[in-house]
Amino acid sequence: MGALEHNIAEQDIQDELKALIARIKASGRGRVLPVPSPDAIDRFVGQVAQETPMSLEEEVAWNRAWMQVIEDMRQRDRADDVAEGRG
Repeated sequence: MGALEHNIAEQDIQDELKALIARIKASGRGRVLPVPSPDAIDRFVGQVAQETPMSLEEEVAWNRAWMQVIEDMRQRDRADDVAEGRG
């Protein structure tokens, strides 16, 4: 690629980035999530503090189940990539 072609390509990228930034700015802040009240936070922390921790067996089972979820997601992503010509 010659210097002129490189400058044109770089300018195209800059123009696209500027247009993208303008669209993002024009879209506004989006949905603002509500801040929970101190009472709601206290209730939540109180509930969590009273929970019984997982036993070692429960933790192992949880981790095994979660690893299966992750593997299922990876397989789905691979299948999507193949179906859409990316893999």
